[in-house]
Amino acid sequence: MLNDNSDITDALADLKELARQATSGGIRDPELLRRVRQRALQARAEVLQKFGIQEIGVQIIREMRDAK
Repeated sequence: MLNDNSDITDALADLKELARQATSGGIRDPELLRRVRQRALQARAEVLQKFGIQEIGVQIIREMRDAK
């Protein structure tokens, strides 16, 4: 994931640019999208490795059903 200040600074800069482009009619920078996607995939892989798949939806539905 984000390991040092330069990674965080780069991610924030990409996020700001992504937001700017999105509000200006759409993302036009394929390299920007590639970097954002890569960070997201890396973060997802790290979370899955650390916590595994969490089946919270079933638990929430059961709790809602049993609350009646």
